Amino acid sequence: GRFRWPETCTADTVPAEATTALAFFQDIPHEGEPVEEGAVKYLIRTDIMYERVEPICNSPADIQAFKWYREAELLEADGDADAAAKLFFKCFKTSPALAKVYGM
Repeated sequence: GRFRWPETCTADTVPAEATTALAFFQDIPHEGEPVEEGAVKYLIRTDIMYERVEPICNSPADIQAFKWYREAELLEADGDADAAAKLFFKCFKTSPALAKVYGM
């Protein structure tokens, strides 16, 4: 599916349009120096969306390989590293173009 979490976990959606921005709380682990007493620390994450002028990885094999890549990411996030590694290998073997995108 489009979202990793169940629909019940979605509080709101925002259309991805040029000149729009979204700010929200996110509890992502990160490394950093402790701040001084009374100071506030901010963590900023950016996601940039763009469309390639000349698309890549558009063949049926590339599209299937990317589906496997996303499945492998979920397996890895769920702690199944062995199954994830096998699926990553399968997707990169199926699509050399996708492997190149990810530096494999």
